[in-house]
Amino acid sequence: MAGVYVLAPSWGICLFPSLPLGITTALVIGTLSMKLILKERFQEMECYAHLRMGFNVTVFNKYFLYISILLSIVLTLLPLNTYMVITEDEVRFNPLLGLTENVYSHSDIREVQEHHYIKNRFKTDITINLEFNDGREWKSGDTQELRNEKAVEIAGFLSRQSGIELKRTERTRK
Repeated sequence: MAGVYVLAPSWGICLFPSLPLGITTALVIGTLSMKLILKERFQEMECYAHLRMGFNVTVFNKYFLYISILLSIVLTLLPLNTYMVITEDEVRFNPLLGLTENVYSHSDIREVQEHHYIKNRFKTDITINLEFNDGREWKSGDTQELRNEKAVEIAGFLSRQSGIELKRTERTRK
């Protein structure tokens, strides 16, 4: 369907929770395997760890586990509500750290920017930035990594619908 674009988070954003989950898994597996290997001497190793580290390692590990699980849940839920929908009549989006949907008509767009980031003579990345009359901004890099052809198509569509001249910039990335 022409004139309707839906942008959802790219796979990289959805990998946010993997780091705290990996740390949590390593902590739990390490503790369980030490309990299995040491059996009744595990308590002795724990006491030695408390003395060596200077604090109660068991309590620290327990709180670290809770924080990692909470962080994993938050980082899993954040990208689920990140999107951009562009239709013939309006632009609706929820940014990565946003809690509410922003709805704008095309007349609310102040500026449409198409940024060309030149990495080398063979590779150029194109992103779109929108500025709205109320001061809010939306950047395509926050929602989805677009193919260059799609980014140019969406920027042109937004420029035509809003009646605003498209601004193109070129930058060299180092």
